[in-house]
Amino acid sequence: MYPDVGGPFQSLQEAQSVIDGHLEDRRVPKMCMKQAKVSQVEMAIRTCLYFPDGTRKRCSKSAATEKSRDEKRRFVQALVDNHNNDHNLFGDTVYELKDVLQYYAICENHRVYYHFNFTAKTKGADDFDRGTDNLFFAEVKNMRQGEEHEELLVTCFCMVKPIDNGHCYGCKNHGRVNMKHPNEVNAFTGGHLDICMPMTLKTEWSDEEGGSRGG
Repeated sequence: MYPDVGGPFQSLQEAQSVIDGHLEDRRVPKMCMKQAKVSQVEMAIRTCLYFPDGTRKRCSKSAATEKSRDEKRRFVQALVDNHNNDHNLFGDTVYELKDVLQYYAICENHRVYYHFNFTAKTKGADDFDRGTDNLFFAEVKNMRQGEEHEELLVTCFCMVKPIDNGHCYGCKNHGRVNMKHPNEVNAFTGGHLDICMPMTLKTEWSDEEGGSRGG
């Protein structure tokens, strides 16, 4: 599921450096300013329009949706893997991700918090439990510092019940009423301020190559 780039790494910066190198190895000549012999402005434009391997940053709406789902699933898979490692879970006690059900990003006090609902079960679930997935809530805090350094901190990872109804202004004020939060108010960090700050993400897409774009 993850590209093999070595490791383990001693810091987030070291891991990011290796990942950047992994992507750089796939860079094509037209995406290298010196090799392409283009201006800095032209290269900046190309960087906005193309991936390092030269692939155009545009896809169909359905492909964009599928890519977004895949990215969220890989993100949550990393959270589950991290939880298993932190709690020394192995063998039949390891949690396996099933489905990502809900996701939302909250901006509060100049920080971004990501809220997730997903289902998972242990490998060793017996026949009685095999038909029932456990529902989880996770919160991740974006600890961005400047333009270069970004750190993601898991501030909550816990099992919840379908009847749980912990209050979160961040999700409620933006219509995410189906997101299940822990009932304990101090279990998660973001979403406790009654403010409404729109989160806007613009994505270019077209149903056909060369078709119109929407934002």
